Amino acid sequence: MSQSRPIAMGAVRITEPATMATDFLIAVICLVFAVGVERAAGGIGTPRGLWGLSFAFAAIAAMTGGVVHGLALH
Repeated sequence: MSQSRPIAMGAVRITEPATMATDFLIAVICLVFAVGVERAAGGIGTPRGLWGLSFAFAAIAAMTGGVVHGLALH
């Protein structure tokens, strides 16, 4: 497995750009699913609404993973 080179953007250094981009893409997809399911469910008081909420939390987790993977100080 090859090592990717860090990308320097001023004072910010992105250590894993491919992983960061993938995590952010997953976050966007999860947000789209969360909004779609919430609109169809009519709120979080229903089982469908809870699925929408779980997609929203998955989006938050993916965004956090993107930041950690991209900006980690190795």
